[in-house]
Amino acid sequence: MVDIYDSDREQVEALRKWWKENGKSIVLGAGLGLAAVFGWRAWQDYEHRQAATASLRYENVLAEATAGDRQSAVLLGEQLLEHHPRSLYAGLTSLLLARLTAGQGDLDAAARHLDRVIDGAFMGELVPAARLQKARVLLAQGKLDEALATASADAPAAFRAAFAELRGDVLATRGDTAGARRAYLEALQGLGEGAPTRPLVRMKLDDLGQPEAGGEGRS
Repeated sequence: MVDIYDSDREQVEALRKWWKENGKSIVLGAGLGLAAVFGWRAWQDYEHRQAATASLRYENVLAEATAGDRQSAVLLGEQLLEHHPRSLYAGLTSLLLARLTAGQGDLDAAARHLDRVIDGAFMGELVPAARLQKARVLLAQGKLDEALATASADAPAAFRAAFAELRGDVLATRGDTAGARRAYLEALQGLGEGAPTRPLVRMKLDDLGQPEAGGEGRS
């Protein structure tokens, strides 16, 4: 019995010694592990709540814009951008506010909203649409060189016809009839037969008139 007792006592003492030497680090590690788990869950919950709030705010902006209350829509949109600046809804709101402010004649504000999307590394999927709108704003501002440069940037396949059409608009405004014709033809080539914008592009092309025999220079 003594041998067994001594063996048990030795084991207990060894455990006590081991716990004394290592217990604190184990508790700390376990605590950090639990904190990481619960912290990650808390962060995910927070992100979900933020996304839900941003979504609701965006729906309110859309509702006001649809109702024709541009001033209220812009105000609500600015609030969304303030509280959720790095969300996808911030990008969507910026595109919407650009359209609304442009409709109010404030092209500078429209350009700023579009730049927020273009310069936002986290909004890559929205950048082509923002660049297209920015080129239109620049054209409306009479900044033809900047508009042409923006409309000439690389674009995903889905946007190429729209960018080509816009280059045609800029070139036509500059008086470059031949260049505008090439751009409109490129746009038509990229549009399907049933594309809703195809008749408009065709009309723009027809408005340029027939090319002169022997080539066409700048008119």
